[in-house]
Amino acid sequence: MIWLATILFFVVLTCDLFTDYNKWLKNRSVNHTKEAWVRILLLMPSIVSFIWIHPGSTFWASICVLLMEFFAYWLLFDGIYNRVRGFDWWWTGSIDPDDSNLDIILRNIGPLFHQIIKISGTIIFWTIYLLTYFKK
Repeated sequence: MIWLATILFFVVLTCDLFTDYNKWLKNRSVNHTKEAWVRILLLMPSIVSFIWIHPGSTFWASICVLLMEFFAYWLLFDGIYNRVRGFDWWWTGSIDPDDSNLDIILRNIGPLFHQIIKISGTIIFWTIYLLTYFKK
């Protein structure tokens, strides 16, 4: 079942990459707020699956799953999207009026902290989830 939740996560990630890349090719803006809500709705089957199969507290599993999916999605989407467009993995975008708030924050904190936040968030919450998932 953990594989199904993971596959659902990557299906949404792949579709999101495809649609944003097509918008980029056509020079169309991305409405980050609206699309974030759509992304959350599409990720719900994955989120619910990860929570449902977790043997621990539903409350703590929910917090962990939300954070692990957020950080993993953020790291993978931004990196893959940048590479597909020919940029460095850690590029945080140009300074455009339609930049996401997360890109603006990342540019302000600097590239080292940008990498530390995304990588450590992903590793920490996936590790917590997996350690507590396999706990008997």
